[in-house]
Amino acid sequence: MSVNTDLSAMLKTLPDDPGVYIYKDKNGTVIYVGKARNLKNRVRSYFHSHDQNEKTRQLVSRISDLQYIVTANETEALLLENNLIKQYRPKYNILLKDDKGYPYLRLDVRERYPRLEVARRMKFDGALYFGPYHGAGSARALAEIAQELYPLRTCRIDSERINKIRPCLKKDIGRCPGPCAQPCEEAYRKNVEQVIQFLKGNQSEAFDAIYAKMERASERLEFEYAAQLRDKLKRADELLSKQKILLDKDQNLDVIAVLLRDTYAVVTSLYLRGGRLIGVDHEELRDVLCESEAQLLTEFLLRHYSAGAVIPEEILTEIEPEDRDVLEELLCDQARAHVALHTPRRGKKRELCQMAKRNALERMEKSIRSLSYKHERIEKGLEELKRVLKLDEAPHRMECFDISHIQGTDTVASMVVFTRGTPDTKEYRHFKTHQGNNDFASMEEVTRRRYTDAKTGKAGFEKLPDLIVIDGGKGQLHSAYAIVHDELGLDIPMIGLAKKLEEIYLPHSSLPLMLPYAAPSLQILQHLRDESHRFAVTFHRSLRGKHSLVSRLDQIPGVGKTRKRALLRSFGSVSRIQNATAEELLAVPGMNKPAADAVFQAFHLSQTEDKT
Repeated sequence: MSVNTDLSAMLKTLPDDPGVYIYKDKNGTVIYVGKARNLKNRVRSYFHSHDQNEKTRQLVSRISDLQYIVTANETEALLLENNLIKQYRPKYNILLKDDKGYPYLRLDVRERYPRLEVARRMKFDGALYFGPYHGAGSARALAEIAQELYPLRTCRIDSERINKIRPCLKKDIGRCPGPCAQPCEEAYRKNVEQVIQFLKGNQSEAFDAIYAKMERASERLEFEYAAQLRDKLKRADELLSKQKILLDKDQNLDVIAVLLRDTYAVVTSLYLRGGRLIGVDHEELRDVLCESEAQLLTEFLLRHYSAGAVIPEEILTEIEPEDRDVLEELLCDQARAHVALHTPRRGKKRELCQMAKRNALERMEKSIRSLSYKHERIEKGLEELKRVLKLDEAPHRMECFDISHIQGTDTVASMVVFTRGTPDTKEYRHFKTHQGNNDFASMEEVTRRRYTDAKTGKAGFEKLPDLIVIDGGKGQLHSAYAIVHDELGLDIPMIGLAKKLEEIYLPHSSLPLMLPYAAPSLQILQHLRDESHRFAVTFHRSLRGKHSLVSRLDQIPGVGKTRKRALLRSFGSVSRIQNATAEELLAVPGMNKPAADAVFQAFHLSQTEDKT
């Protein structure tokens, strides 16, 4: 493979030290970050190796610049690589996306008064994550039990402002410790630590403590309170008894297995707490550039546990990870406790690793079959569209337009693009229109703007579609056709898709075309139309939400046009005004204390009432 002169010269001067290398494209965008024991050997292998998969060849063809950072050892290189990937999120690196089907419990211990909540995915936000769990129901049930045993607040009010609001109903009925009414950080922190231990799997201690409370309550003849404690224990036991017991009750560990086929990978994780299997998670990764499963395993472990997941005292892997000693050292530092990274060869733990590997293999085979079937359906559907619409070729690029408004307010239009029958989200566009309640005029405006931009070569609008789809019937189609074909002179096939009976309207035909409901061609058009509608409605709601917030400013006593303008100038948006403290509002030029208090109360008192 040919290498530009600057890169070729740099390859000759690379050091033999450990470090991190950074590849950039012609625009200066970081596209890959990697670590190496020996920078010279590792980086040169990309350009001089002839045994590369297609994805690696694509990466190398896009490299226009190279930077490297020498580190003292492999540990520093591994840690720096992880930090740089988080910072740049390069296109060709593994970027974990947690399966939405497996929820977590999230606890941000950095807050003054942390709260426990169900999270659909684990983010790089510094909070603690527990799980994943088999479903949202299990996660909520466990959170509810933890909340009953060790109460935490449930409201979404910022911790720093929580003492400035009035207590809600949950405080009155004993479902919240009420830090807003009786701030006691020490007692609250104790509850937080107990919740953490409970969710880590140390539940026997919690149950023993609750049982002791129940006994003491009975001795004091507080039978109602004792019965409440008994019911809590019973509910907790019912939930936990559903979780399969695989090891001794004092063992907390994660089991990780990976599979890699070309550039597609599956990582399966089993989570055991207190010897019980509490969750199974599958991570499917595409366009993976790892050379081996061992390298993939190391990268996954580093990304997964640095994202905030609770690190157990033992992690089992089905194969030996690359740089095992270095990785174990980093995990110990992060957990601030001893973490054992094992690849067992026999016994129950080996059986667990094999279970994870079997699950990964099953998931991979199922996904490959599904992708193959989906690809065949799409190809068949595109060929059907070519035939029934009498096109010269199967449509490679399709664009669909939809209009969204409520009684003519905040009228917007969406343009959704499918490439080879699948969503191409980077090509999506939305438009604000100025035609009020007139859908036909709005369609004329948006198609005129879009295809005029194409004719003038405006950036982001240069590509022309092979088929234009209008969400609507004859009227909308004719409005768009008059602009695209008659006014702009573009010879692009167009159809309208009406939702009521899924009729397909053609520009010069009085009768609609009806396709079988199960036809792959119709299903592609339906998907395109539905995605266009979703994209338009989402944009419309965001505009409407902003306008409703602005209108709330107009309704606050003591805030006229001048103060409203000063608030928006100081904070930049209504959402920031909504999140500001009373002191920050008072600091805005032209504001006095009554006006600042009125703004603060208008947003925060209504928030509190909504929560109750």
